[in-house]
Amino acid sequence: MDNQQESNTTDLVSASDLAWLAGIIEGEGSMTLDVKPPRSGRRSARFDLVICNTDTALIEACLEIIDKMKVAHYINERSQPPFYRGENGDLKLREERKSALYIHIRKLSSVAIILGQLLPYFRGDKKHKANVMMRFVTARLRKNEMSHNAPYDSEDWMTIIEFYKAPGGSYRVSKRRIKEVETILRDYTPNDPHLGLR
Repeated sequence: MDNQQESNTTDLVSASDLAWLAGIIEGEGSMTLDVKPPRSGRRSARFDLVICNTDTALIEACLEIIDKMKVAHYINERSQPPFYRGENGDLKLREERKSALYIHIRKLSSVAIILGQLLPYFRGDKKHKANVMMRFVTARLRKNEMSHNAPYDSEDWMTIIEFYKAPGGSYRVSKRRIKEVETILRDYTPNDPHLGLR
């Protein structure tokens, strides 16, 4: 199941629905930032807010709220891997493989809408990540308004490093990504006035 949707409903979302969705994202969701390969001599990154679950009713409830918020989203379905890690970290075979449904939110304006609504309800590690990402997205939207597809500057990359340093991620992955972004800062924005400000 794959589709790209832009909601048109004007229904308002209740505070209880927003709090519930924030809890689902904290427990069943993820926020990632992936640096894209160079394109036309420029570098950029892609943010992805993902909700994943094998419970169709739960995903449908999430989609109902997301639609009311007029948030663009992408849905796909994947089978669970045959193995999973137990409490001791050992690999175990799944007795039953279910299909997992994934909701992806990637469009900058949609990320700004959903994080802007849900930030007051986050309580765990994702709260700091969401705050950093909201600052990044807001800055990118402002720069793109001033200049279409504005190139990333060092302020953007330094915010991305802050995102990677936030609690809740893999230390090994974060360390590798931070090193990659530091290289980009050196190679792509050597004369940027933001360097050294934070």
